[in-house]
Amino acid sequence: MAGESLCAECGLCCNGTFFAQVTLRSEEEIARVERRGLPVLRKTSSCVLPLPCPQHTGTACSIYEDRPEACAEFRCWLLRDVGSTLIGFDDALATIARLKVLATTIQAALGLDVRGQALFDAAAAFFDENDTLEARREHAALFLDMAEFLQIARRRFGIETDGPSTGKTTGPT
Repeated sequence: MAGESLCAECGLCCNGTFFAQVTLRSEEEIARVERRGLPVLRKTSSCVLPLPCPQHTGTACSIYEDRPEACAEFRCWLLRDVGSTLIGFDDALATIARLKVLATTIQAALGLDVRGQALFDAAAAFFDENDTLEARREHAALFLDMAEFLQIARRRFGIETDGPSTGKTTGPT
C-alpha cells in the first residue's frame, strides 16, 4: 500500500524526468497500447512508447491496470527502500518533492521540451558538455542544482545513463 501511495505522489518515471521512452515487448502489447490511444514509435529493432506518457495525469496513471509490462515491473530504488523500511515514507516524499523542484528549475534554465530526451539525460549531457572552468562559473547555480539532481536520481532512484553519446537512460525496458 505504501508503494502505491509513493508512486502516486511521484510519477518521475512516467513524465520524462528519468526516461525518454518505454520499450514495448510484444506485438500484443503494442496493439493493446495503441488501442488505449497511446503513440507507438516503431524503430528498427523495437517499438517504444515515448514519454512523457499521455496517460500520466499529474502523478497518476489513467491506465494503471492495463499499463505496459515494463511500467508494471519497474521499481525504483526509493520504492524498494520504503518497502524494506530503509527509508521512511515521509522522507521518501521529501526526496520526491526536492527532485521535482530541481527538475523544474533545470528544465526552465535549459529551456527543454522533454519529449524525446529524458531530463536526466539532458542534464547529464549539459553537465558533460560544459566541463570548463568558465562554463562552471557562468552557470554555477545551475550546475549545483544539476549535480544535486543527478546525485539524488542515481543514489535514491537508481537511475543511470549510458552516457551522452547514446542519450539513453537505463530503466523500464
